[in-house]
Amino acid sequence: MNNELVKIIEFWRKAIKKNLYEREILKRISLKTKEVIDVIGIRRSGKSSILHLIGEQYDLSEKTLYINFEDPFFIEENKPNIIERLISVYEEYFSEDLKLLLFDEVQNIVNWERVIRKLRDTGKYTIIITGSSASLLSREMGSLLTGRHLSYTLYPLSFAEFLNFKGIYIKEKKDIVLMEQKIKKNLELFFETGGFPEVALTGEMTLLKNYFYDILYRDIVVRYNIRDSERLEKIALFLINNSAKLYSLESIKNTYAVSYETAFNYVTYLKQAFFVMELSRFDCSLKSQTRAPKKIYVIDQGLAHSVSFRFSSERGRIMENIVFLELMKREEKLFYFKGKRECDFLIQEKDRIAGVIQVTQELTEKNKKREIHGLTEAMETFQLREGVIITENQEDRFNRGSLKIEVIPLWKWLLNHNH
Repeated sequence: MNNELVKIIEFWRKAIKKNLYEREILKRISLKTKEVIDVIGIRRSGKSSILHLIGEQYDLSEKTLYINFEDPFFIEENKPNIIERLISVYEEYFSEDLKLLLFDEVQNIVNWERVIRKLRDTGKYTIIITGSSASLLSREMGSLLTGRHLSYTLYPLSFAEFLNFKGIYIKEKKDIVLMEQKIKKNLELFFETGGFPEVALTGEMTLLKNYFYDILYRDIVVRYNIRDSERLEKIALFLINNSAKLYSLESIKNTYAVSYETAFNYVTYLKQAFFVMELSRFDCSLKSQTRAPKKIYVIDQGLAHSVSFRFSSERGRIMENIVFLELMKREEKLFYFKGKRECDFLIQEKDRIAGVIQVTQELTEKNKKREIHGLTEAMETFQLREGVIITENQEDRFNRGSLKIEVIPLWKWLLNHNH
């Protein structure tokens, strides 16, 4: 067995990639902690690369054990003691001075959390783990690692990261204006291909359909032993087609002739695999907030585009989806607003609403009144003096009474935060 483990360790040592593109999440992750660090996110979003970048950043190549537990070896050998055996073999055959444990897709090992807690409590190692399921990691973390872990969510690339992957680096605000045409051209590409790293690098759109089925089958059908995979796929497509809209479990139940419980479970599984995310309506009453209809958003516009013609034909909704994802990547706490009118996004800071954003492809004579009224009603409700309307290309500033409204093009808004 030891010889086999040596081979596994060597294989994954060689698999560590060098000179990868930086990701914004790295600015937030510090190894100066005793806690377990977990990075969760959708399959193919770059979690392995984050582990490789951390290893490179801290230059601990001889003191690092990196293992991806999706290796077929662990289909049979998936009991918790395999983790300790890997460490023991590493310290015997490679280096006694092991400092950094990088474990990819750790949830494939049965009862992994008990061993991780034990290793954490020794204080000997810095431990970083990744996983593609919010439920597995949060459930196990909650039960055994409460207060002993720091959690980060990795999303597909932001637009700023996407530009870096395309060799376009914006160092100062003035670069945004100087490179306007190049940025707009790449935003068009970003609309189409989305932010999965491999797709951004290669332009291989066919990968996206593979990702769609990988997520459905490997992360949901197999994991939750679902028999009616065809219906799950239809519900996934329903959610994509309703992205940036209100949806209800009742409508899924009726459309696909399933029980309420099945509709609830399937949507929950899709959320736990990071395929879709929900946005709640703001309400001071938590009970009312929970009962109010939710808006649904898909994790990546390229992924949605690859499987749904209907999604890709509605540009305003794609824009809203992109804005939602960008706000999530910035770790904002979000709600939507519904009074007499609607406002797309409320941004909460501590215990108050601190920002309001409306998204529309274009402000026209037809929609101007509706879009501005939704924004100003939210501003007045939360006593805010300034609000933002994101459009495709328009730029403007104007007042409505004492309220200041900034109209900003999407390409500029996506990059302003970073500079």
